[in-house]
Amino acid sequence: MVEIRDDADNLVSTSIATVTASISAGGGSATGNTAVAVGGVASFTALSVTGAAGARTFTFSTPGLPNVVSATFTLSAGQAAALRVRTQPGGALSGQPFVTQPVVEVTDAGGNAMPSSDIVVTATIMFGGGTLASATATTVNAVATFSGLTFSGTVGKRTLTFSANGLTSTTSASFSLGAGAPARLLLATQPLTGFLGYALAPQPVVVVADAAGNLTFGSGGTVTATIASGSGIIGNNTATVFNGRATFQSMSIAGPTGAVTVLFSAPNLLSATSQPINLRPLFAAPTRRARRAGSVRR
Repeated sequence: MVEIRDDADNLVSTSIATVTASISAGGGSATGNTAVAVGGVASFTALSVTGAAGARTFTFSTPGLPNVVSATFTLSAGQAAALRVRTQPGGALSGQPFVTQPVVEVTDAGGNAMPSSDIVVTATIMFGGGTLASATATTVNAVATFSGLTFSGTVGKRTLTFSANGLTSTTSASFSLGAGAPARLLLATQPLTGFLGYALAPQPVVVVADAAGNLTFGSGGTVTATIASGSGIIGNNTATVFNGRATFQSMSIAGPTGAVTVLFSAPNLLSATSQPINLRPLFAAPTRRARRAGSVRR
């Protein structure tokens, strides 16, 4: 309450002045900060402060009168209202845990950390697609520290959203998702047709990818081609991986005509199988015509 008094310090009971409260020290914002005097007394009923916890003072003013300053008071944290990212996720490789796991804290409306526990925080993908594993963490002393959070998907920019029941969600900074560990082979160029014993056209190109299909760029290792279905013998059936690609040179298949499929394999990687390859002879066999009975050769 703020009283309106005259120069002799007497209460001016007839005053209906409007008194305004403003924060004079400590920062933040005030709401419900005006009151109209009744009987010379202005009673504030909904005055509140939002801001960082700490010491504050109010200045009360009304036109034509000197200001008055309140005693110092301490602003404490309010009720849990929102989430805030304390540690941003970093080191994102598809299918592998973040190198830097995110840390999210619970705050009040003024951004003060709340000493609350047992709040479950869930991470979801804001845009870009993919899947998350180990995507929940429970707060301890207002802080949710993720462990094993893993993002799987195609390479590119991503952001995460962190949410909890009844609280305002928060969004991570943008980060780049890179290719994960080599996990499988994929055919970049399919061999479509071939003449028996001659080089296939086009020659197969095999790439090394992570579990999500992102190309990895390591070198070394050998990819081997074998018959998966049909019959035949493959010549020049190996190729060395360079910058994540194994390009076969002069690969050929000898054997009977017909369709075959080829299996491409490498140690510790999932294999890849080609589409059917139509094998045929380079030259068609000559045809023989039957002679009529009784005909005479001259």
